[in-house]
Amino acid sequence: MPIHYTGGMEPISYGGTFTLERLVGTVPVEEDGSAYFELPALRSFFFVALDANDLSVKRMQSFLTVQPGETTSCVGCHEHRTQAPRPADMQLAALRRAPSPIQPIADVPDVIDYPRDVQPVLDAALHKLSRLRRDRRRRPARAVGSSSPATHGPLLPARATTMMTIARLISDGRNLPRSNYAPRTLGSSASRLLTLLDGTHYGVKATPHQKKLLRLWIDSGAAYPGTYAALGCGMIGNYAENAIIHTGEDWPATQAAAKVMQKTCAACHAEPARLLPQSLADERGVSFWQPSLDDPRLLTSRHIVFNLSRPSSRSSCLPPWPSLPAVGASAAIRRPASA
Repeated sequence: MPIHYTGGMEPISYGGTFTLERLVGTVPVEEDGSAYFELPALRSFFFVALDANDLSVKRMQSFLTVQPGETTSCVGCHEHRTQAPRPADMQLAALRRAPSPIQPIADVPDVIDYPRDVQPVLDAALHKLSRLRRDRRRRPARAVGSSSPATHGPLLPARATTMMTIARLISDGRNLPRSNYAPRTLGSSASRLLTLLDGTHYGVKATPHQKKLLRLWIDSGAAYPGTYAALGCGMIGNYAENAIIHTGEDWPATQAAAKVMQKTCAACHAEPARLLPQSLADERGVSFWQPSLDDPRLLTSRHIVFNLSRPSSRSSCLPPWPSLPAVGASAAIRRPASA
């Protein structure tokens, strides 16, 4: 978990983790809930307690580092961190044996990269869903944000991860100042994304390896990039020292497009909850650091409205458009023939 100096979470997550987690491996837990294992020194670790199906039960909200030769302990996942265990409770099963070495997790990368590892799984599920719904003579599927290849917004490289966050398909605690959650409140066991791929949603069922990959991605923070090289680049309206920069508001195309959106969209989007962003960097007062998932403005945020990978497919181009006055070639907006 190396330090980074951007001061923000973008593009690692949308209101979630600031850091990338590396999957080190697993260790056994005894019948009484105790564990005894060896860790590499001078590295930061956080732990996730798993059930028999490898789904999260409890997870740390902080991290632990041990020094060379150090032996340390904790009172457990369910106890208060400032309380000491009673002497009668100290006959732990794990201490009756030698410490366990960490067992690496096979068949998955140690740092999961969303576009490389996760997006293909969602693409495969979307393909199955589209086929099944067509077979049932229903409307072709439009999965929440999960388009292939991954589409880029002005700030967050994958619009799909934004939509999954807003739709509460992932439970990771966000950036909330809370700790000691109840069991199965955070992580893979509490994330609807896995439930949607267990065969109960239109018969779409992920393979065991796909489930494993998604589970580990969620339990390691559900980050977008697999590298810190993504920080501070490739974004419009990103943040530096809590101030928004690279807004593009002085671009002629931005100013022309804002006039078009104001003229054609304002009548239907006059309510505060439906206001559209006027530029690629317009947050409309919505906090990027701690957005409330109950805020209706998230559905029309700049991260959803603008599609920089395929501009003609962006949300602002999908409604039926009236005849528009010419405002310059850079601001010309046409409805796609397939919309």
